[in-house]
Amino acid sequence: MKASYKVFLYDREYGDLTDAVTTDSFDAGVQLVRDRLPVQADYVVEATWTRGIGEMEVRSPRGTVVARVQPVDDTDVTVQPPVTKACTALQVGDAAPLERLFSPLPEAA
Repeated sequence: MKASYKVFLYDREYGDLTDAVTTDSFDAGVQLVRDRLPVQADYVVEATWTRGIGEMEVRSPRGTVVARVQPVDDTDVTVQPPVTKACTALQVGDAAPLERLFSPLPEAA
């Protein structure tokens, strides 16, 4: 089973979730965490690799979780049909459907 990875990034002081990103590999998830965290800080890293699946948690010295990389089944990453259609249109040069995905919805009368 191929797994994607969800990367969760948290506020260093308070532990509030600040971002969540899906990557297609554990390596990409670790790289994203490395790119996003300040390099001049100390961290406690716990990582495991079991049956081809990696997991990692990064904490501040006070124990606050600042990042987590965990596997998610590919089926957990659901793309809705309008998004698929808009991305297909973009591949043939039509950006309008993709732009409409982010347009405000008309108000009901």
